[in-house]
Amino acid sequence: MTRRDRISQGRAIFAQLTDDYGIRVSYRKDHATHGAAWFQDGRGHVIVPPIRGYVSLATALHEVGHILLRHPGDTTLPQELEAWGFARAKMDEAGIPWTPSVGAHAIACLMTHADATHKAGDGDGRARQIAAALRVLREAELL
Repeated sequence: MTRRDRISQGRAIFAQLTDDYGIRVSYRKDHATHGAAWFQDGRGHVIVPPIRGYVSLATALHEVGHILLRHPGDTTLPQELEAWGFARAKMDEAGIPWTPSVGAHAIACLMTHADATHKAGDGDGRARQIAAALRVLREAELL
């Protein structure tokens, strides 16, 4: 199976999940690689980058994970980890590779979330510890 076939398969998985669970999808028009998920009037909504590669696919599945895992709009770091785990599991199930660039993107997102939580004064110390652990793992190229 080619990379193009895997991306098409990933798009189909994303479409099936959003259709099955009535999740409203909007696609980013800029070049940002992050997304967002929220609930409005009892319905899940996601905004994701167009799925053109493994990173954007993982991001889209991550946002769907937030909806299916019933995470509120302001997520905690453990919920972010859980949503990335959801994306990884869906990609693994389909035989779609979790590439080093996907791992690096997930880590960067987690570190940004941990740093923002800490700067907002909402961190409980655990966010800083997780961010530090992720930095070590990234520097050791284990993720």
